[in-house]
Amino acid sequence: MTPTEASARSGDAGLELRGVGKTYGSGAVAVQALKHVDLGIAPGQFVVILGPSGSGKTTLLNIVGGIEEPSEGSLSVAGQELASLSRAELTRYRREQVGFVFQFFNLVPTLTALENVELVAELAGQSERSAEALADVGLADRLERFPSELSGGEQQRVAIARALVKRPRLLLCDEPTGSLDLDTGRQVLALLHAASRGDGRTVVVVTHNSAIARAADRVIRMGSGEIVADEVQDSPIGPGEVVW
Repeated sequence: MTPTEASARSGDAGLELRGVGKTYGSGAVAVQALKHVDLGIAPGQFVVILGPSGSGKTTLLNIVGGIEEPSEGSLSVAGQELASLSRAELTRYRREQVGFVFQFFNLVPTLTALENVELVAELAGQSERSAEALADVGLADRLERFPSELSGGEQQRVAIARALVKRPRLLLCDEPTGSLDLDTGRQVLALLHAASRGDGRTVVVVTHNSAIARAADRVIRMGSGEIVADEVQDSPIGPGEVVW
């Protein structure tokens, strides 16, 4: 299936990228990280973006999340062009509409699990949901634990709770299982899958691990800053069946 066909099947896209490119540097030292990317992703899709290091997948995720600006092209989320937003509006977009999950958790070591979630929840006006968010990821009995007192999988679940507590439209994940063992990785993948299935949230996972892609609704493969394959999977496997 071509990228155009896959985008058409995505329906009324929650995300729409048109001719998006990103170049770092200039002149002889310019590096083109993304090259004229056209991509539509529907609300509620669970999407995996695959590619080796340097393929442009993390740059793409950062542009969708409003962390970086494209050098060319345009990006809209739910019909809103990000380029039209003021600096304050773009900050609000990142704070209220986008949840981020990273490989190395990025928790504040001097704060408890609950305080780590509250830090983000208060910014989004959702502070009353912090304990509930941790309970949703199976950590109701770990609220007062510091990151050093939690396993890697538990720390990643705190990070997911922190991302979900603000009820974001988008959940963007960069190698979320990269530092976890198989069983713990499956648990984390199941939580991300449930965020899409249960709440109709658009979930985009960037990874180099092709096994994870088998659980996705859609798999996008990148190479040298371009989309080289785009496939909608009619029968993805459950997160518990993933083996890597």
